[in-house]
Amino acid sequence: MNDIEFLKESQTYIAQFYVNKENKWGRMEASRWDSFLHWLIKNKLITKKEETLLAQQTLYTNKYLS
Repeated sequence: MNDIEFLKESQTYIAQFYVNKENKWGRMEASRWDSFLHWLIKNKLITKKEETLLAQQTLYTNKYLS
């Protein structure tokens, strides 16, 4: 598979994730970040203490999206 074919196939797959249920582009949700942090713990990429520290911080913002 060449780069162009890969690009087209990957875009076909991920296009569904560009907007949320309200048809808003680029918005992040706390539940997605929580799932990601749990995945990091499960795969031993961070410790439980690090997860707690990260969860207490603002890891993202939707503030600048209209």
